[in-house]
Amino acid sequence: MHKGGDDVAVSVLTAEGLDVNVDVSVIYHLERGKSAEIHRNVGELYSDVLIKPVSRATVRDLVSTYRSEDLYTTEKRVTLQTTLTEKIRERLEPRGIEIENVLIRDIELPIQVKSSIESKITAEQDAKRMEFVLQKEQKEAERKIVEAGGVAESQKIISASLDDKLLTWFWIKSLEKQNSVIYVPIGESGLPLFKDIDAVKTQPKPVSNDS
Repeated sequence: MHKGGDDVAVSVLTAEGLDVNVDVSVIYHLERGKSAEIHRNVGELYSDVLIKPVSRATVRDLVSTYRSEDLYTTEKRVTLQTTLTEKIRERLEPRGIEIENVLIRDIELPIQVKSSIESKITAEQDAKRMEFVLQKEQKEAERKIVEAGGVAESQKIISASLDDKLLTWFWIKSLEKQNSVIYVPIGESGLPLFKDIDAVKTQPKPVSNDS
């Protein structure tokens, strides 16, 4: 029951009263031992007399409980197809017709409705994307605040532990790489004296006035 096949699609009204076309295929076989009975009671055209009318009625009953927006989503279509298979099976299997599967091939929505749904979905996706960006920026801002707090706390600890003696020690330690410089302490509270050995070595000798 679909466009381009041996029958037309099922025209259905949705829950909000919109007309949609549903392409449906019913896969079935006759129950062994009942084919003669079906031909005798229903006739050779049992597909047109029994299967199609029952299937169409079931499709209309079920789809009328859905909104057009729901029919656009894959998840809702899968649910509809599963329920449709169960309902048609319940109605036809007692008549000797085994339903293997019912497939919803397509649901044709009005162009205006389809465009409206697509615009709404696009807007929702844009909103979610913007929300993600804002959350990312907020987390980055929070990270920077925590980082700044750590730096401030570190500087506070360092500042509390610094004194003149410690600074002098760091200064002296930094001169270890200078092999030509020696440190000469002067007094308990005085400044250290640094002397450049190389400079002393290179100083010119005084010229004697003796002849």
